[in-house]
Amino acid sequence: MFIIGIEFKFSRIGSIWKVIIFGGIFQIVCMIASGYVLSRFMGYSLLNSLLLGMIGSISSTMIVVKILTERRELEQLHSRIMIGLLIVQDLAVVIMVCFIINFESIMSGNIVNFTKVPGMSILTVTAIIFIGRKLLPKG
Repeated sequence: MFIIGIEFKFSRIGSIWKVIIFGGIFQIVCMIASGYVLSRFMGYSLLNSLLLGMIGSISSTMIVVKILTERRELEQLHSRIMIGLLIVQDLAVVIMVCFIINFESIMSGNIVNFTKVPGMSILTVTAIIFIGRKLLPKG
């Protein structure tokens, strides 16, 4: 899933970056909130409700790109927006995983672990982008 993001040329998003960033974050937050509320309504625990919300907020980048490629729409504006949104979702997975790893200690009131989540996320995303741009073969 990250390979598409690594191969994606950021220069191609040009004037649509605001739609991608804010739209992606808005979509993720709305889906997590919807999944959380529905799961809590059905009697799931706090952690399970958050997990279900997070799962519901993520789409399959590979499937969408494959469909767009088959339809020869990869260069269209709507496709660039979709791919950008999917990359935002892929990067959000890193934050979600860091949150899940530290969920128990965060819930126990350990503020150090709460502040560790953004730090771990930023380091991981930076490492992924660096590896993709500098170390993986181009082609």
